[in-house]
Amino acid sequence: MRGYCRVIIAGTLGRDPTPKTFPDKGVASSFSLATTYSTLDASGNKKDFTEWHRITAVGPLAETCNRHLVKGSKVIVEGTNRTRSWYDQRYSTERFITEVRIDKLEILSSPQRSGQDSNRDGVYDERQNHHSINNHGFQEHQDNYAIHYQEDNFRSNNNASGY
Repeated sequence: MRGYCRVIIAGTLGRDPTPKTFPDKGVASSFSLATTYSTLDASGNKKDFTEWHRITAVGPLAETCNRHLVKGSKVIVEGTNRTRSWYDQRYSTERFITEVRIDKLEILSSPQRSGQDSNRDGVYDERQNHHSINNHGFQEHQDNYAIHYQEDNFRSNNNASGY
């Protein structure tokens, strides 16, 4: 039996997305996403814990992340866990990192960048209609206040950049 892994995380961006472009014109974006949960300690006091998740996107979804997300944005992402490795020449060792490679993004709220129009290119604005972002441009929806994106056929077969 083949396994199946799907990750859904709702959280807050800890920093602005880091854009990356490749010689083959590919685009990637990475950012950290914080989730917080609470537990009770032995004496009954509430303790909050923050978990940080490394998120990556490629292609049109990466362009959307780079254009619309900023530190403090509240989002829901969906994707798969990916582990990649590289050789660290400084320490002469192989390094590994696990990240969530997203193919769906829902922007719940996003603070404005200074000098940015809040309704530019379909950016979330609760006074305006909802916009759905896809590979064909924008389509308006009245039923939800968020930006949705589903990456169409941009899986590992289009991963020419190696990211």
